[in-house]
Amino acid sequence: MTKFEKNFVRHLHDGMSFLHFLHISTNGKENNEHIKVTIPKKGGFVVKFIFKLLLNGAIAITVLLWLTKATFWEAAISSVVLSVIAYLLGDQYVLRISNNTVATLVDAVLAFVYFWVVASLLKWDLSIGGLIFLTLFLGVGEAVYHRFLAINREREKAIG
Repeated sequence: MTKFEKNFVRHLHDGMSFLHFLHISTNGKENNEHIKVTIPKKGGFVVKFIFKLLLNGAIAITVLLWLTKATFWEAAISSVVLSVIAYLLGDQYVLRISNNTVATLVDAVLAFVYFWVVASLLKWDLSIGGLIFLTLFLGVGEAVYHRFLAINREREKAIG
């Protein structure tokens, strides 16, 4: 394992530890309340899309820059296009007629096919292993995103 890969794994572990800390954080209280994130009803679709855009971008750009010879702008633009397609297909269509698991799988398959085509067209040196790695990370990100949407939907129903 190269020095870069070791640092990447260490930073990934640190990031996951931070997310775990946020999950169990009590904001200084002793009653084990969790941090609650809600999406405002007005303009909620914009916030949801921006959240998806940032999540997909953070994952895709990082992995593409690490595994390929893609430029930052190629990785960023391809990530934005994927996010738009996945939001329209996965979140606005599939998620409404099915469930989070199906929508996550559709988004992961879409990401696999999309980046396979983009890598071929732009002559990136993305191996099948790298493509699977990218797809797995994006799939985990999508699962987190869909879980976030489900929790928010339940809160909106409870509030009225």
